[in-house]
Formats: sequence, structure tokens, C-alpha cells
Amino acid sequence: MNGRTNVWYVVEKDVENNVVFVSRNYFSVDKRRRVFRAGSLRWFGGSPPRPRRRIRCKVRHGPGFYDCDMNVEGETAVVKLVEDDQGLAAGQYAAFYHESTCLGSGVIFDSWDDGGYPIAAKALDIAKLLRDKKVKLGKPVKIRNMETTTR
Repeated sequence: MNGRTNVWYVVEKDVENNVVFVSRNYFSVDKRRRVFRAGSLRWFGGSPPRPRRRIRCKVRHGPGFYDCDMNVEGETAVVKLVEDDQGLAAGQYAAFYHESTCLGSGVIFDSWDDGGYPIAAKALDIAKLLRDKKVKLGKPVKIRNMETTTR
């Protein structure tokens, strides 16, 4: 789409259900996230950082870093940022640092809002409810599963 008023942002991906969530409003209270789960973890030292070690996280390609807490359980880690990030989404990379040294990285699987709910799951439930009940809230939105519509 062209023009500033028609800009859309990918605000979440639900890989399991093959759904991409888009919004025209990137900076919105309901899109703030600070907790995410990452997998495909790779550590330069061969093992994750020690518990309670102060680490920083960089998400996407942005210049900013976040102080964070990390709880590694097996092949995944739950990361809690000290500040909100509007753009956390499945499929993005997160890199973990101690001071200026990169400790390793992983792929974001999913993210949560402050209430502890997975963003994609909430949005998908609402979308399914609207589709199943044929509720109309303004212009209709078509939700389709690419697996069933692509040959």
C-alpha cells in the first residue's frame, strides 16, 4: 500500500497457525510486550549465562539494548525485559550480552503482554470468535489459513 495513512506493520506472527497479525497502529498500549520465549539457542561459551548474572538483550536490528532477566530451561529461555518493546514477534532474533561481549543468541518463539498472555493466542481467539459468530465490527476482515488455500 502506498501513502502514509495506509502503512501496515506486522505486530505478531503465529507460526503454528500460519497467521500474520498486522496493524496500522504500531505504538499502541495493547501491543506492548516485555516477556518472550526464545529457542534455537546458541551460546559462544557452549553453555547459557550463569543464573542471576546481569545480561542485556538486543532484539531485531535496532541499536538499543534492554536489561533483562533470563530463565533457561532445556532448549528454550524465557526472557523478561525491564522495558516494553512494541515490536517483539515470533521469528525475530534476540542476542544476549554481558557488558559488550555477546554471549549468544536465539529465535523468538512467542511473546506476552504484561498480563502474561501470549499475544498471538489472544488475537487468534478473538479473530476466530468474530469469524465463527459472524460479528461485524466495522469493515469485515478475512482470515484465511494459507495451508488450506494454497495448492
